[in-house]
Amino acid sequence: MSTRWKTYIYPETPLKLFFCKIYNKTSKFLPRFIAEAIGHIILPYVNKAIWEKAAISQGAHMGFIRSLTGVLTLSAYHGKNMIEVLSNADLSKVAQSDIRGEIGDLIHNKKVKYPHDNPTPSVSEFRKNAHKPEKFINLLEQNNIKIIRDDS
Repeated sequence: MSTRWKTYIYPETPLKLFFCKIYNKTSKFLPRFIAEAIGHIILPYVNKAIWEKAAISQGAHMGFIRSLTGVLTLSAYHGKNMIEVLSNADLSKVAQSDIRGEIGDLIHNKKVKYPHDNPTPSVSEFRKNAHKPEKFINLLEQNNIKIIRDDS
């Protein structure tokens, strides 16, 4: 488990994110009871991100894969066991440091390196700027669907 939870918050405001990043960088130097207490302040925002941001994104992604392949996609990140772990784990106690290396050592009996960021391909030309609502609105208007705009 990594310490990514310390900055995975919702709603994400600049001030809250700044506080979380400072906490993430400094918590390993704090006495454990202080690091856990600060973690308990952040946890409600983390839980909100898990259920209102990640779950929706993963559901949309899995729906997209299903629409492309016609096959139901299953993931280890979904199901009652994962819900129980997320609901019952006190991240401020169990994940104050990145323990993925130690878990890799136990499983493989050798050092395992984990990338800092997940490798991703560059955006394809087909999907470039696809996230912008103007493209979707233009498609709706081209198909004679009336768009009501709030220009206030």
